[in-house]
Amino acid sequence: MFRTFFKTTGLAKLALIAGLGMTSLGMANQAQAATLDFVVDRANSSVTLSAASGGGLVCTLSRCGVTASLAPSLTTGSTYTIGTGTTSTFEFISFTGKGTTGLSPRSYNISAVLAFSSPLVSVAGSGTNSSFLLLGSIVADTLTWTSVTPQNLTLPDGSKVSFSFGGGTGLFLGNTFSSKASITGIDIVAPVPLPAGGVLLIGALGALAGLQRRKAVIRVA
Repeated sequence: MFRTFFKTTGLAKLALIAGLGMTSLGMANQAQAATLDFVVDRANSSVTLSAASGGGLVCTLSRCGVTASLAPSLTTGSTYTIGTGTTSTFEFISFTGKGTTGLSPRSYNISAVLAFSSPLVSVAGSGTNSSFLLLGSIVADTLTWTSVTPQNLTLPDGSKVSFSFGGGTGLFLGNTFSSKASITGIDIVAPVPLPAGGVLLIGALGALAGLQRRKAVIRVA
């Protein structure tokens, strides 16, 4: 009887060690392959130009200006996948020109919101946009973001990401051009479902608990 007991105990311990090893291995493999999907919510995303100024007399006569809208490719359900140390970049805002400016550019304040349905997060940006126009073509444009919030974010699952909106100066852009947004994975945490080793681990723990109770009964007897 005691031989059987010790033999069973040994097997349970081996199962426990194997379960722990398989569980650790599964967690390590998942950590290496951790990715996170960002799903666009176009309905709650937006871009607005305001406080138009400048452009000179020629601009007034030609009714020059620039309009901004969400990029056509930024659709509800568009999914961008990132991992630790990787960046996903995509078109965010489309600008369209009209008319002709003089020696001074046509300038605007710009505000934008990039929303996601999963994870449920919105990124807001504000800044300025200035354009030189010639017969509707955007000869030069300067887009400057003075604020993008949040720039760095820790999600409820512990994943850390950063957001940025594309800016800078472009030349000879044509009637339309698009600016971009990007998401970078700083530290993406993978969900940890119970791996195959977990079943073995639970069984081993149950067996050890049962053996402890049996050992206590034998001592009392």
